[in-house]
Amino acid sequence: MGDLGEKWAPDLLKKAGFRAIQDLNAIKYNHPGGDFLAERAGKLYFITVKARNKHVQRTGKLNAGYNIHPKRVRLNAQLHKAIPAWLTIQVDTDTRCFSAYFGTIDSLSNPHAVAVPMSVRATSKYECLAREMFDEAITSELSNKLVDAIE
Repeated sequence: MGDLGEKWAPDLLKKAGFRAIQDLNAIKYNHPGGDFLAERAGKLYFITVKARNKHVQRTGKLNAGYNIHPKRVRLNAQLHKAIPAWLTIQVDTDTRCFSAYFGTIDSLSNPHAVAVPMSVRATSKYECLAREMFDEAITSELSNKLVDAIE
């Protein structure tokens, strides 16, 4: 799921007006704290990408938060003299669609929390980069739903 989110990220960022997008994982695999550096409106952003299933395993309830570890993101953003930011991607394997949201760590209601809140109310306040975009790469195998064993 994470690889798929990082694959979508450059196009999502370009469409949102970001330029000079650098894939940090191309420089160092599993780059600490973040995945992309990108510029917009004269500002440099250090962006961590988190793609997760929209719904929680077993209950089917909305996955209410995506862990980003803001302390680590801030530390690495400082090394690049960039603004610590996040790109969260909700993946719905039932509809084969995803939605994507962008924001800075400091803009979160609790900028020291470990997770980006992903409730309907919270996401309504974020910059939406994509809403319910279909992608054939989203398959049931990406689902975190339990499957009954075949007897």
